[in-house]
Amino acid sequence: RRYASVDALAADLHAYLGGYPVSARPASRWYLVRKFARRNRLAVALASLAALSLVGGLAATRWQMHQAELARSAAERRFADVRQMANQLVFRYHDQIMNLPGAVAVRQALLDAAASYLDGLAAESAGDAALQRELAETYYRLAVLQGETFSPSQERVQSALRNVERATALLAGYAGQPGLTLAALNTAIDMWILRATLKARLGDMADSTDALQRAVQLADLARQRAPEDLQVISRLATLQGRIALSLGANLTHPSLGRVDEARGHWDQAEQLFEQLVRREPGSAEWVHQLAWSQIGQANWGLLAGRLDLALPAALRAIELRDRAAAMKPGDAHFAHQRALARNNLAGVLSALGDHATALARQDEAVAIIDASVEVDPSNKSAQRDGVLVRLARVRQLDGLGRRAEGLVAARQALAALPAAAPNDYYMTRWHAEALSWVARLQRERDPAQAAAAAREAVAMLKALEGDDHAARRWALARATEDLTQALLAGGQQAAAVDAAREALRLWGPQSPGYFKLMRERAKALVEGAPG
Repeated sequence: RRYASVDALAADLHAYLGGYPVSARPASRWYLVRKFARRNRLAVALASLAALSLVGGLAATRWQMHQAELARSAAERRFADVRQMANQLVFRYHDQIMNLPGAVAVRQALLDAAASYLDGLAAESAGDAALQRELAETYYRLAVLQGETFSPSQERVQSALRNVERATALLAGYAGQPGLTLAALNTAIDMWILRATLKARLGDMADSTDALQRAVQLADLARQRAPEDLQVISRLATLQGRIALSLGANLTHPSLGRVDEARGHWDQAEQLFEQLVRREPGSAEWVHQLAWSQIGQANWGLLAGRLDLALPAALRAIELRDRAAAMKPGDAHFAHQRALARNNLAGVLSALGDHATALARQDEAVAIIDASVEVDPSNKSAQRDGVLVRLARVRQLDGLGRRAEGLVAARQALAALPAAAPNDYYMTRWHAEALSWVARLQRERDPAQAAAAAREAVAMLKALEGDDHAARRWALARATEDLTQALLAGGQQAAAVDAAREALRLWGPQSPGYFKLMRERAKALVEGAPG
Protein backbone atom coordinates (compact mmCIF):
# COMPACT_ATOMS: atom_id res chain seq x y z
CA ARG A 1 0.00 0.00 0.00
CA ARG A 2 2.86 2.35 0.57
CA TYR A 3 4.83 1.71 -2.57
CA ALA A 4 3.85 2.07 -6.17
CA SER A 5 6.26 -0.65 -7.25
CA VAL A 6 8.66 -3.34 -6.07
CA ASP A 7 11.53 -1.04 -7.01
CA ALA A 8 10.26 1.68 -4.63
CA LEU A 9 10.03 -0.85 -1.78
CA ALA A 10 13.50 -2.14 -2.64
CA ALA A 11 14.89 1.44 -2.60
CA ASP A 12 13.53 2.05 0.93
CA LEU A 13 14.89 -1.31 2.12
CA HIS A 14 18.35 -0.38 0.81
CA ALA A 15 18.04 3.07 2.43
CA TYR A 16 16.98 1.58 5.75
CA LEU A 17 19.76 -1.00 5.77
CA GLY A 18 22.29 1.75 4.88
CA GLY A 19 21.08 4.06 7.61
CA TYR A 20 19.56 6.59 5.25
CA PRO A 21 16.09 8.16 5.53
CA VAL A 22 13.23 6.20 3.92
CA SER A 23 10.44 7.68 1.84
CA ALA A 24 7.74 5.91 3.84
CA ARG A 25 7.84 8.49 6.67
CA PRO A 26 7.94 12.30 6.81
CA ALA A 27 11.48 13.73 6.49
CA SER A 28 11.51 15.85 9.71
CA ARG A 29 14.71 17.70 10.69
CA TRP A 30 15.25 15.62 13.77
CA TYR A 31 14.74 12.34 11.76
CA LEU A 32 17.31 13.40 9.20
CA VAL A 33 19.82 14.43 11.91
CA ARG A 34 19.34 11.14 13.76
CA LYS A 35 19.92 9.11 10.59
CA PHE A 36 23.05 11.13 9.81
CA ALA A 37 24.38 10.63 13.36
CA ARG A 38 23.86 6.84 13.15
CA ARG A 39 25.73 6.66 9.86
CA ASN A 40 28.64 8.80 11.26
CA ARG A 41 28.82 7.77 14.89
CA LEU A 42 32.57 8.46 15.43
CA ALA A 43 32.65 11.79 13.66
CA VAL A 44 29.49 12.97 15.40
CA ALA A 45 30.82 11.81 18.77
CA LEU A 46 34.08 13.71 18.29
CA ALA A 47 32.28 16.81 17.08
CA SER A 48 29.86 16.62 20.00
CA LEU A 49 32.74 16.31 22.46
CA ALA A 50 34.46 19.32 20.93
CA ALA A 51 31.24 21.28 21.05
CA LEU A 52 30.64 20.32 24.67
CA SER A 53 34.23 21.33 25.54
CA LEU A 54 33.76 24.65 23.83
CA VAL A 55 30.50 25.30 25.60
CA GLY A 56 31.96 24.18 28.91
CA GLY A 57 35.01 26.37 28.39
CA LEU A 58 32.90 29.37 27.56
CA ALA A 59 30.76 28.74 30.63
CA ALA A 60 33.83 28.36 32.86
CA THR A 61 35.41 31.50 31.43
CA ARG A 62 32.25 33.43 32.02
CA TRP A 63 32.06 32.12 35.58
CA GLN A 64 35.68 33.04 36.20
CA MET A 65 35.12 36.52 34.79
CA HIS A 66 32.17 36.91 37.10
CA GLN A 67 34.22 35.76 40.11
CA ALA A 68 37.07 38.09 39.15
CA GLU A 69 34.67 40.98 38.91
CA LEU A 70 33.28 40.10 42.31
CA ALA A 71 36.83 39.91 43.74
CA ARG A 72 37.79 43.20 42.12
CA SER A 73 34.70 44.88 43.52
CA ALA A 74 35.43 43.42 46.96
CA ALA A 75 39.05 44.62 46.77
CA GLU A 76 37.92 48.08 45.77
CA ARG A 77 35.48 48.13 48.66
CA ARG A 78 38.22 46.99 51.07
CA PHE A 79 40.60 49.63 49.66
CA ALA A 80 37.96 52.32 50.16
CA ASP A 81 37.13 51.04 53.65
CA VAL A 82 40.77 50.98 54.78
CA ARG A 83 41.36 54.41 53.30
CA GLN A 84 38.27 55.82 54.99
CA MET A 85 39.25 54.28 58.32
CA ALA A 86 42.78 55.70 58.13
CA ASN A 87 41.40 59.12 57.25
CA GLN A 88 39.01 58.98 60.20
CA LEU A 89 41.89 58.15 62.54
CA VAL A 90 44.04 61.01 61.23
CA PHE A 91 41.82 63.84 60.11
CA ARG A 92 39.03 63.42 62.62
CA TYR A 93 40.01 61.68 65.83
CA HIS A 94 43.67 62.72 65.99
CA ASP A 95 43.06 66.34 65.05
CA GLN A 96 40.26 66.64 67.60
CA ILE A 97 42.47 65.56 70.50
CA MET A 98 45.75 67.04 69.26
CA ASN A 99 46.17 69.66 72.01
CA LEU A 100 44.22 68.02 74.80
CA PRO A 101 46.17 67.46 78.02
CA GLY A 102 47.59 63.94 78.20
CA ALA A 103 47.00 63.18 74.53
CA VAL A 104 50.53 62.40 73.29
CA ALA A 105 50.36 58.62 73.78
CA VAL A 106 46.86 58.38 72.27
CA ARG A 107 47.92 60.50 69.31
CA GLN A 108 50.83 58.16 68.71
CA ALA A 109 48.55 55.12 68.73
CA LEU A 110 46.09 56.71 66.29
CA LEU A 111 48.78 57.91 63.90
CA ASP A 112 50.71 54.64 64.00
CA ALA A 113 47.54 52.72 63.15
CA ALA A 114 46.65 55.10 60.34
CA ALA A 115 50.17 55.03 58.93
CA SER A 116 50.22 51.22 58.92
CA TYR A 117 46.98 51.18 56.92
CA LEU A 118 48.13 53.88 54.55
CA ASP A 119 51.54 52.29 54.03
CA GLY A 120 49.69 49.31 52.63
CA LEU A 121 47.97 51.59 50.14
CA ALA A 122 51.10 53.52 49.20
CA ALA A 123 51.86 51.25 46.24
CA GLU A 124 48.50 52.27 44.76
CA SER A 125 49.11 56.01 45.18
CA ALA A 126 50.84 56.64 41.83
CA GLY A 127 48.56 58.88 39.81
CA ASP A 128 46.07 59.22 42.68
CA ALA A 129 46.61 62.79 43.88
CA ALA A 130 44.02 62.52 46.65
CA LEU A 131 45.66 59.42 48.13
CA GLN A 132 49.10 61.01 47.91
CA ARG A 133 47.80 63.98 49.83
CA GLU A 134 46.32 61.73 52.53
CA LEU A 135 49.62 59.89 52.87
CA ALA A 136 51.66 63.10 52.99
CA GLU A 137 49.46 64.76 55.60
CA THR A 138 49.54 61.64 57.78
CA TYR A 139 53.34 61.48 57.65
CA TYR A 140 53.44 65.21 58.43
CA ARG A 141 51.29 64.76 61.54
CA LEU A 142 53.54 61.93 62.66
CA ALA A 143 56.57 64.20 62.24
CA VAL A 144 54.93 66.96 64.31
CA LEU A 145 54.15 64.49 67.08
CA GLN A 146 57.62 62.99 67.02
CA GLY A 147 59.80 66.08 66.85
CA GLU A 148 58.12 69.49 66.74
CA THR A 149 60.39 71.37 69.15
CA PHE A 150 57.96 73.71 70.89
CA SER A 151 54.68 71.77 71.08
CA PRO A 152 53.79 68.48 72.82
CA SER A 153 56.03 65.88 71.19
CA GLN A 154 58.20 62.84 71.77
CA GLU A 155 61.58 64.48 71.02
CA ARG A 156 62.33 61.84 68.37
CA VAL A 157 64.01 64.25 65.99
CA GLN A 158 65.48 61.73 63.53
CA SER A 159 62.15 59.89 63.21
CA ALA A 160 60.38 63.20 62.70
CA LEU A 161 62.79 64.15 59.94
CA ARG A 162 62.28 60.83 58.13
CA ASN A 163 58.51 61.28 58.15
CA VAL A 164 58.53 64.90 57.04
CA GLU A 165 60.89 63.94 54.21
CA ARG A 166 58.40 61.25 53.17
CA ALA A 167 55.67 63.88 53.29
CA THR A 168 57.52 66.44 51.18
CA ALA A 169 58.54 63.76 48.67
CA LEU A 170 54.85 63.09 47.99
CA LEU A 171 54.10 66.77 47.37
CA ALA A 172 55.33 66.52 43.80
CA GLY A 173 52.45 64.14 43.05
CA TYR A 174 49.68 66.52 44.03
CA ALA A 175 50.84 70.01 45.06
CA GLY A 176 50.91 71.19 41.44
CA GLN A 177 47.38 70.01 40.66
CA PRO A 178 45.09 72.85 39.51
CA GLY A 179 42.27 71.57 41.71
CA LEU A 180 44.35 71.58 44.92
CA THR A 181 42.35 73.05 47.77
CA LEU A 182 43.64 76.03 49.72
CA ALA A 183 43.69 73.93 52.89
CA ALA A 184 45.94 71.35 51.24
CA LEU A 185 48.21 74.11 49.95
CA ASN A 186 48.52 75.60 53.44
CA THR A 187 49.38 72.20 54.91
CA ALA A 188 52.04 71.74 52.22
CA ILE A 189 53.57 75.04 53.39
CA ASP A 190 53.56 73.72 56.97
CA MET A 191 55.41 70.60 55.81
CA TRP A 192 58.25 72.62 54.31
CA ILE A 193 58.41 74.84 57.41
CA LEU A 194 58.72 71.80 59.68
CA ARG A 195 61.38 70.31 57.43
CA ALA A 196 63.30 73.59 57.54
CA THR A 197 63.08 73.68 61.34
CA LEU A 198 64.25 70.09 61.81
CA LYS A 199 67.06 70.45 59.30
CA ALA A 200 68.27 73.61 61.05
CA ARG A 201 68.15 71.87 64.43
CA LEU A 202 70.37 69.13 62.98
CA GLY A 203 72.81 71.67 61.54
CA ASP A 204 71.91 71.27 57.86
CA MET A 205 71.49 74.94 57.05
CA ALA A 206 71.66 74.42 53.28
CA ASP A 207 68.67 72.07 53.24
CA SER A 208 66.89 74.22 55.82
CA THR A 209 67.26 77.32 53.67
CA ASP A 210 66.07 75.42 50.59
CA ALA A 211 63.00 74.15 52.46
CA LEU A 212 62.14 77.69 53.57
CA GLN A 213 62.39 78.89 49.98
CA ARG A 214 60.02 76.16 48.84
CA ALA A 215 57.59 77.17 51.57
CA VAL A 216 57.81 80.79 50.44
CA GLN A 217 57.03 79.77 46.84
CA LEU A 218 53.89 77.93 47.93
CA ALA A 219 52.91 80.80 50.25
CA ASP A 220 53.16 83.23 47.33
CA LEU A 221 50.91 80.93 45.30
CA ALA A 222 48.41 80.79 48.16
CA ARG A 223 48.49 84.59 48.47
CA GLN A 224 47.73 84.97 44.76
CA ARG A 225 44.73 82.66 45.13
CA ALA A 226 43.34 84.10 48.38
CA PRO A 227 45.14 87.25 49.56
CA GLU A 228 42.64 87.93 52.35
CA ASP A 229 42.37 84.39 53.69
CA LEU A 230 43.34 84.32 57.38
CA GLN A 231 45.16 81.00 57.18
CA VAL A 232 47.19 82.25 54.22
CA ILE A 233 48.15 85.41 56.12
CA SER A 234 49.12 83.26 59.11
CA ARG A 235 51.55 81.23 56.97
CA LEU A 236 53.05 84.38 55.49
CA ALA A 237 53.62 85.74 59.00
CA THR A 238 55.07 82.45 60.26
CA LEU A 239 57.48 82.34 57.34
CA GLN A 240 58.72 85.84 58.15
CA GLY A 241 59.49 84.69 61.69
CA ARG A 242 61.20 81.53 60.46
CA ILE A 243 63.32 83.54 58.06
CA ALA A 244 64.29 85.84 60.93
CA LEU A 245 65.40 82.84 62.99
CA SER A 246 67.37 81.47 60.06
CA LEU A 247 69.12 84.81 59.53
CA GLY A 248 70.00 85.29 63.20
CA ALA A 249 67.46 86.23 65.85
CA ASN A 250 67.97 83.74 68.67
CA LEU A 251 70.90 82.44 70.69
CA THR A 252 69.75 78.83 70.54
CA HIS A 253 68.56 78.61 66.92
CA PRO A 254 71.09 77.78 64.17
CA SER A 255 71.48 80.81 61.94
CA LEU A 256 73.50 82.56 59.28
CA GLY A 257 74.59 85.33 61.68
CA ARG A 258 72.91 88.19 59.80
CA VAL A 259 71.38 89.68 62.94
CA ASP A 260 70.63 93.16 61.61
CA GLU A 261 68.58 91.73 58.71
CA ALA A 262 66.56 89.51 60.99
CA ARG A 263 64.72 92.28 62.83
CA GLY A 264 62.86 93.49 59.73
CA HIS A 265 61.37 90.04 59.23
CA TRP A 266 60.13 89.94 62.83
CA ASP A 267 58.57 93.37 62.24
CA GLN A 268 56.70 92.00 59.21
CA ALA A 269 55.58 88.91 61.14
CA GLU A 270 54.29 91.10 63.97
CA GLN A 271 52.34 93.34 61.58
CA LEU A 272 50.67 90.39 59.88
CA PHE A 273 49.71 88.76 63.19
CA GLU A 274 48.36 92.10 64.44
CA GLN A 275 46.16 92.14 61.33
CA LEU A 276 44.81 88.69 62.17
CA VAL A 277 44.01 89.69 65.76
CA ARG A 278 42.20 92.82 64.57
CA ARG A 279 40.10 90.79 62.15
CA GLU A 280 39.31 88.01 64.63
CA PRO A 281 39.90 89.32 68.15
CA GLY A 282 38.16 86.30 69.65
CA SER A 283 40.59 83.79 68.11
CA ALA A 284 42.96 82.31 70.69
CA GLU A 285 45.17 81.05 67.85
CA TRP A 286 45.89 84.53 66.49
CA VAL A 287 46.57 85.91 69.96
CA HIS A 288 48.94 83.01 70.55
CA GLN A 289 50.72 83.62 67.23
CA LEU A 290 51.09 87.33 67.94
CA ALA A 291 52.75 86.37 71.24
CA TRP A 292 55.23 84.25 69.25
CA SER A 293 56.26 87.30 67.26
CA GLN A 294 56.79 89.20 70.53
CA ILE A 295 59.01 86.43 71.89
CA GLY A 296 60.90 86.58 68.62
CA GLN A 297 61.36 90.34 69.01
CA ALA A 298 62.49 89.89 72.62
CA ASN A 299 65.04 87.22 71.70
CA TRP A 300 66.33 89.34 68.84
CA GLY A 301 66.72 92.31 71.20
CA LEU A 302 68.57 90.15 73.72
CA LEU A 303 70.95 88.80 71.06
CA ALA A 304 71.52 92.20 69.45
CA GLY A 305 72.12 93.94 72.80
CA ARG A 306 68.94 96.02 72.44
CA LEU A 307 67.41 95.38 75.86
CA ASP A 308 65.28 98.51 75.48
CA LEU A 309 63.40 96.64 72.75
CA ALA A 310 63.58 93.22 74.35
CA LEU A 311 61.86 94.07 77.64
CA PRO A 312 58.54 95.49 76.37
CA ALA A 313 58.26 92.67 73.81
CA ALA A 314 58.87 90.03 76.51
CA LEU A 315 56.29 91.62 78.83
CA ARG A 316 53.70 91.76 76.07
CA ALA A 317 54.38 88.14 75.15
CA ILE A 318 53.36 87.02 78.64
CA GLU A 319 50.16 89.06 78.52
CA LEU A 320 49.24 87.58 75.13
CA ARG A 321 50.13 84.01 76.04
CA ASP A 322 48.07 84.22 79.24
CA ARG A 323 45.15 85.63 77.27
CA ALA A 324 45.30 82.87 74.65
CA ALA A 325 45.42 80.16 77.34
CA ALA A 326 42.44 81.73 79.11
CA MET A 327 40.49 81.81 75.85
CA LYS A 328 41.18 78.10 75.29
CA PRO A 329 41.68 76.57 78.74
CA GLY A 330 41.80 72.94 77.60
CA ASP A 331 44.71 73.46 75.21
CA ALA A 332 47.91 71.82 76.50
CA HIS A 333 50.07 73.62 73.96
CA PHE A 334 48.82 77.07 74.96
CA ALA A 335 49.31 76.25 78.64
CA HIS A 336 52.87 75.09 78.00
CA GLN A 337 53.72 78.24 76.07
CA ARG A 338 52.83 80.39 79.11
CA ALA A 339 55.90 78.89 80.78
CA LEU A 340 58.21 79.61 77.85
CA ALA A 341 57.06 83.24 77.75
CA ARG A 342 58.06 83.60 81.41
CA ASN A 343 61.38 81.92 80.76
CA ASN A 344 61.96 84.42 77.97
CA LEU A 345 61.18 87.40 80.20
CA ALA A 346 63.44 86.04 82.96
CA GLY A 347 66.36 85.99 80.52
CA VAL A 348 65.80 89.63 79.59
CA LEU A 349 65.43 90.69 83.24
CA SER A 350 68.67 88.91 84.16
CA ALA A 351 70.46 90.69 81.32
CA LEU A 352 69.17 93.95 82.85
CA GLY A 353 70.49 92.91 86.26
CA ASP A 354 67.08 92.36 87.91
CA HIS A 355 67.82 88.81 89.02
CA ALA A 356 65.26 88.73 91.85
CA THR A 357 62.30 89.46 89.56
CA ALA A 358 63.78 87.16 86.94
CA LEU A 359 63.95 84.28 89.43
CA ALA A 360 60.31 84.79 90.40
CA ARG A 361 59.27 84.57 86.73
CA GLN A 362 61.52 81.55 86.24
CA ASP A 363 59.90 79.75 89.18
CA GLU A 364 56.48 80.41 87.62
CA ALA A 365 57.73 78.78 84.43
CA VAL A 366 58.96 75.75 86.37
CA ALA A 367 55.58 75.31 88.08
CA ILE A 368 53.63 75.54 84.81
CA ILE A 369 55.82 73.00 83.03
CA ASP A 370 55.81 70.62 85.97
CA ALA A 371 52.01 70.67 85.80
CA SER A 372 52.17 69.84 82.07
CA VAL A 373 54.45 66.87 82.72
CA GLU A 374 52.22 65.61 85.53
CA VAL A 375 49.20 65.64 83.22
CA ASP A 376 51.05 63.94 80.36
CA PRO A 377 54.21 62.00 81.27
CA SER A 378 54.62 60.98 77.62
CA ASN A 379 55.15 64.62 76.59
CA LYS A 380 58.92 64.48 76.19
CA SER A 381 59.25 68.07 74.99
CA ALA A 382 57.65 69.26 78.24
CA GLN A 383 60.06 67.08 80.22
CA ARG A 384 62.97 68.56 78.28
CA ASP A 385 61.74 72.11 78.89
CA GLY A 386 61.33 71.33 82.58
CA VAL A 387 65.09 70.71 82.69
CA LEU A 388 65.89 73.78 80.59
CA VAL A 389 63.91 76.23 82.75
CA ARG A 390 65.70 74.84 85.81
CA LEU A 391 69.02 75.32 84.05
CA ALA A 392 68.01 78.91 83.26
CA ARG A 393 67.48 79.51 87.02
CA VAL A 394 71.22 79.07 87.48
CA ARG A 395 71.84 82.47 85.95
CA GLN A 396 69.54 84.16 88.44
CA LEU A 397 71.06 82.25 91.37
CA ASP A 398 74.52 83.32 90.24
CA GLY A 399 73.37 86.94 89.90
CA LEU A 400 71.95 86.84 93.43
CA GLY A 401 75.22 85.51 94.85
CA ARG A 402 73.82 82.03 95.53
CA ARG A 403 76.67 80.34 93.67
CA ALA A 404 76.78 77.08 95.63
CA GLU A 405 73.07 76.58 95.06
CA GLY A 406 73.55 77.46 91.41
CA LEU A 407 76.34 74.90 91.01
CA VAL A 408 74.13 72.16 92.43
CA ALA A 409 71.31 73.20 90.07
CA ALA A 410 73.67 73.22 87.07
CA ARG A 411 74.93 69.72 87.84
CA GLN A 412 71.39 68.44 88.34
CA ALA A 413 70.32 69.91 85.01
CA LEU A 414 73.34 68.40 83.27
CA ALA A 415 72.46 64.97 84.63
CA ALA A 416 68.77 65.33 83.72
CA LEU A 417 69.15 66.67 80.17
CA PRO A 418 67.95 64.19 77.53
CA ALA A 419 70.70 62.81 75.34
CA ALA A 420 71.16 64.75 72.13
CA ALA A 421 70.41 62.99 68.86
CA PRO A 422 73.33 62.82 66.39
CA ASN A 423 74.15 66.36 65.23
CA ASP A 424 71.25 67.82 67.22
CA TYR A 425 72.62 71.33 67.65
CA TYR A 426 69.75 72.49 69.84
CA MET A 427 70.23 69.86 72.57
CA THR A 428 74.03 69.72 72.21
CA ARG A 429 74.16 73.45 72.84
CA TRP A 430 72.14 73.02 76.04
CA HIS A 431 74.50 70.30 77.25
CA ALA A 432 77.40 72.66 76.54
CA GLU A 433 75.55 75.48 78.34
CA ALA A 434 75.15 73.34 81.45
CA LEU A 435 78.84 72.41 81.38
CA SER A 436 79.77 76.07 80.99
CA TRP A 437 77.74 76.98 84.08
CA VAL A 438 79.48 74.20 86.01
CA ALA A 439 82.80 75.73 84.87
CA ARG A 440 81.83 79.29 85.80
CA LEU A 441 80.48 78.45 89.22
CA GLN A 442 83.42 76.36 90.42
CA ARG A 443 86.41 78.05 88.83
CA GLU A 444 87.31 79.99 92.00
CA ARG A 445 87.12 76.91 94.22
CA ASP A 446 88.43 74.31 91.76
CA PRO A 447 89.97 75.83 88.59
CA ALA A 448 91.12 72.46 87.27
CA GLN A 449 87.61 70.98 87.40
CA ALA A 450 86.24 74.16 85.88
CA ALA A 451 88.70 73.94 82.98
CA ALA A 452 87.79 70.27 82.46
CA ALA A 453 84.08 71.12 82.23
CA ALA A 454 84.77 73.97 79.80
CA ARG A 455 86.94 71.73 77.62
CA GLU A 456 84.18 69.15 77.53
CA ALA A 457 81.74 71.83 76.33
CA VAL A 458 84.17 72.94 73.64
CA ALA A 459 84.77 69.36 72.45
CA MET A 460 81.03 68.67 72.36
CA LEU A 461 80.34 71.65 70.11
CA LYS A 462 83.32 70.92 67.87
CA ALA A 463 82.16 67.34 67.35
CA LEU A 464 78.92 68.46 65.70
CA GLU A 465 78.80 67.70 62.00
CA GLY A 466 76.93 69.73 59.41
CA ASP A 467 77.22 73.32 58.30
CA ASP A 468 79.43 75.70 60.26
CA HIS A 469 76.65 78.16 61.12
CA ALA A 470 77.03 81.35 63.14
CA ALA A 471 75.12 80.24 66.25
CA ARG A 472 77.42 77.26 66.61
CA ARG A 473 80.50 79.51 66.35
CA TRP A 474 79.04 81.88 68.96
CA ALA A 475 78.31 79.03 71.36
CA LEU A 476 81.80 77.62 70.79
CA ALA A 477 83.34 81.06 71.37
CA ARG A 478 81.45 81.44 74.64
CA ALA A 479 82.55 78.01 75.88
CA THR A 480 86.13 78.85 74.86
CA GLU A 481 85.91 82.10 76.82
CA ASP A 482 84.74 80.09 79.84
CA LEU A 483 87.83 77.94 79.38
CA THR A 484 89.90 81.13 79.26
CA GLN A 485 88.60 82.28 82.64
CA ALA A 486 89.10 78.83 84.21
CA LEU A 487 92.69 78.75 82.97
CA LEU A 488 93.30 82.24 84.36
CA ALA A 489 91.89 81.18 87.72
CA GLY A 490 94.32 78.26 87.70
CA GLY A 491 97.27 80.50 86.93
CA GLN A 492 97.77 79.24 83.37
CA GLN A 493 98.27 82.62 81.75
CA ALA A 494 99.75 81.55 78.43
CA ALA A 495 97.10 78.88 77.83
CA ALA A 496 94.41 81.39 78.79
CA VAL A 497 95.69 83.90 76.21
CA ASP A 498 95.64 81.22 73.50
CA ALA A 499 92.06 80.33 74.42
CA ALA A 500 91.06 84.01 74.36
CA ARG A 501 92.55 84.40 70.86
CA GLU A 502 90.52 81.40 69.69
CA ALA A 503 87.34 82.86 71.21
CA LEU A 504 87.92 86.17 69.41
CA ARG A 505 88.49 84.36 66.13
CA LEU A 506 85.23 82.46 66.53
CA TRP A 507 83.21 85.56 67.40
CA GLY A 508 84.70 87.55 64.55
CA PRO A 509 84.58 91.34 64.32
CA GLN A 510 80.76 91.51 64.00
CA SER A 511 79.57 89.36 66.89
CA PRO A 512 76.16 90.38 68.32
CA GLY A 513 75.81 92.76 71.25
CA TYR A 514 74.96 89.94 73.67
CA PHE A 515 78.63 88.89 73.62
CA LYS A 516 80.07 92.41 73.89
CA LEU A 517 81.38 92.18 77.48
CA MET A 518 82.78 88.68 77.01
CA ARG A 519 84.47 89.69 73.78
CA GLU A 520 85.95 92.83 75.34
CA ARG A 521 87.29 90.79 78.26
CA ALA A 522 88.98 88.34 75.89
CA LYS A 523 90.34 91.17 73.76
CA ALA A 524 91.81 92.93 76.79
CA LEU A 525 93.54 89.72 77.86
CA VAL A 526 95.05 89.18 74.42
CA GLU A 527 96.17 92.80 74.02
CA GLY A 528 97.68 92.84 77.51
CA ALA A 529 99.65 89.64 77.02
CA PRO A 530 103.45 89.93 76.86
CA GLY A 531 104.93 89.94 73.38
